[in-house]
Amino acid sequence: MGTKKIAIVASEGGMSCAYSVGAILALVEKFDLVNPYLVIGSSGSTGTFAYYVAGQYKSIRNIWENLLPSKKFISWLRLNRVMDIDFLIDDIFKKQDTLDVEKIKSSEIKFYISATNIETGEAEYFGNQSDIDIFEVLRASSAAPIVYNKLVEINGNKYIDGAIGAPLSVNIEKAKQEGAEVIIVIDNSTYSIISNTFLKLYSLFRNKTFRDHVRDFSKHEKINFNDKQILFIKPSVKLPISAWDNKQEHIIKTIEIGYNDVVNKSTLIKELLFTN
Repeated sequence: MGTKKIAIVASEGGMSCAYSVGAILALVEKFDLVNPYLVIGSSGSTGTFAYYVAGQYKSIRNIWENLLPSKKFISWLRLNRVMDIDFLIDDIFKKQDTLDVEKIKSSEIKFYISATNIETGEAEYFGNQSDIDIFEVLRASSAAPIVYNKLVEINGNKYIDGAIGAPLSVNIEKAKQEGAEVIIVIDNSTYSIISNTFLKLYSLFRNKTFRDHVRDFSKHEKINFNDKQILFIKPSVKLPISAWDNKQEHIIKTIEIGYNDVVNKSTLIKELLFTN
């Protein structure tokens, strides 16, 4: 790998982030991209990135294919917490397939996790090289409104889903600000009327600043797809999964699509990564 400052950025999308799992595993296995300069994630993509930065690649596939397809994680019979992020963090990440936090903290990769301040509606980025509790930041970034139904406290402030304050376009700008020269952007979000309606309803019970940010998020700020600095990885076919669908066969198929989409861009990726 050359000396270019490479960033990998992935979007939100709940369970559709299985697409980014396939894409990231392909970058590791086909291009040996294991030590980029920078990684930035929001919401559903942050856990995968945490294991990537820790070098726990087998765990990524195991978690998605074998541990997330559980009613303990997603159940519509549990209306106060359809998606149990506490089960994800406290059971899966801490016990079933333990995340090596020390490897994340000692990694040369700059890893930023976004969470949205509930008072300001602004995204705040927590870095792996600062003094933070990785598990709590992952919990905050993944704290989807309504389906999780909790706020997460960090250093006296309360946070919610990182994607509200930092949708994909904001994370791309953050990567540029941090000095990235090449940005691989994985867009696995499945925008839906239902998701946006839930988010708008939730914002009605928050302050005006927060509501304004939700309005901006719902507009899905424009991204310059002609930016020569960026390689976009997007689904080549309609994904067989939704934000809250954790059926094992749908997850496995979505991972496969993400993997193949990266493999099919081999020439572009090699040109981007290995040429001056």
